[in-house]
Amino acid sequence: MKEALDRAAAKIGDRFQDKPLVEAAIRTVIGDAYGSLHEHTRAVPHLERAVAIRQTHLDPDDPNTLDSMNRLANMYSWACRHSDAITSISRYWITEARLGPDDPKTLQCVCPLAAVYV
Repeated sequence: MKEALDRAAAKIGDRFQDKPLVEAAIRTVIGDAYGSLHEHTRAVPHLERAVAIRQTHLDPDDPNTLDSMNRLANMYSWACRHSDAITSISRYWITEARLGPDDPKTLQCVCPLAAVYV
């Protein structure tokens, strides 16, 4: 499974320059797959790229942008990049806070942020 994932990840490159949101979706799947294989450091670059693409091509409050930010924050935590996780979760939380303190998406930030601090 890991070998197939490595081959797919290596082939992405510039293949989707004209379809950035497709690239973001594919990189999210690859990042999640690496994460499920406990290859967290390999997952991070794909999730970082997905966030960058979605922040460029979508609204900051778009659910796909927010989902990518959340996935990246969690992967930073799993990869023991705690300061990056805190920064990423904090950015996500600030964005979600616009939805209000009782919105479920805002509340989703509290537990991961607390876990990273612990």
